[in-house]
Amino acid sequence: MAEVDIKLNQKQIIDQLTGPSGAVALDLLKRGRRVQNLAQRLAPVDQGQLRASITTEVRGTGKTLVCRVGTNLKYGLYVEFGTGIYAGRGEITAKSGGLMRWPNKNNAYRTTGGNRRYSGGKTAKYVYAKKIKGMKAQPYLRPALEAARG
Repeated sequence: MAEVDIKLNQKQIIDQLTGPSGAVALDLLKRGRRVQNLAQRLAPVDQGQLRASITTEVRGTGKTLVCRVGTNLKYGLYVEFGTGIYAGRGEITAKSGGLMRWPNKNNAYRTTGGNRRYSGGKTAKYVYAKKIKGMKAQPYLRPALEAARG
């Protein structure tokens, strides 16, 4: 009967399983990039900053590898989950009973009578309100993950 001697290099096996350049890390990176590409296609675009900020990162912490796909932009969370009543938090109100103000981007804010105007007929540069409902969610990360699992 023939005998076979198998020698395993435990360090190399551990490196392949948990190392930053091992097979598992490379597979995680490949899967993460698939989610990243889908998220970038699904992300709403105004000036393209959110879409451009979506990245993939694989990190090793001891014997654990983690793949993170996301954005470092603070407003990415609000785009994904919405704000105000759309995020289950109630209306957004101005502090101390004052008014909130934000730029009227490209004069796109319209009331039933058209663009808000200052006296003299100039198009308003800002929109003012005491309270607003918030912004509806425009999910891009969670649907990308679900589609990549597909």
